[in-house]
Amino acid sequence: MILNFVIYSLEGIFVFKLSCVFSVNMKIEKLFDAAPILNDPIYRSCLILASESRSPEIYGSRVMKDNLFIGTGRNRAVVHRYFKLDREIVQGYSNHAEVEAVLDARREGWDVRGSDVYSAGYFRNEKQLFLHNLYTCSVCIPYLERLGIKNIYIPTPERWVKRPIEEAKEEAKWFKGDSHRRRLQVSMKGFKVDDFKGLVNVLNEISL
Repeated sequence: MILNFVIYSLEGIFVFKLSCVFSVNMKIEKLFDAAPILNDPIYRSCLILASESRSPEIYGSRVMKDNLFIGTGRNRAVVHRYFKLDREIVQGYSNHAEVEAVLDARREGWDVRGSDVYSAGYFRNEKQLFLHNLYTCSVCIPYLERLGIKNIYIPTPERWVKRPIEEAKEEAKWFKGDSHRRRLQVSMKGFKVDDFKGLVNVLNEISL
């Protein structure tokens, strides 16, 4: 009797887990239908990079020049009571993904002038992909402009949207002060992801 109960219990746990996996996969499948940009390898790679960050807002970025990807980055701590990373640019306690990606390219010896920057993000607390059509980071613009970045690409649900650096600079002005709230305001609704780790696992499998 006890043995049978254990077997039935284990079977029940297996079925429960299997149904949970199926449910998660169904939700992710619907998300791919609603946001075709998830089929874009650049967007997927940016989200995978973002998943390594620990902030409430997480971002991943890539730098492209002459059809080659020359740098990658994520928002991360660069100055801490226990460490300080060697960085040409320090934005504060942490560096943003765009700047980290550009610095990565420069460390590899690339001339980043004329390059394009792609960036994608996710709001952890709100469990929402950051899909939008405005460039929102007034903190990064001065550095990207100074280093000669040509265009910034912004993810919408359908595709990347190109913003020349001057246009991005103008758009970013509105996000000075209380930037998190304002980014949430312009973030397109309907792209909730309760299990971001599960989504990233799927993206990793697709990218193999």
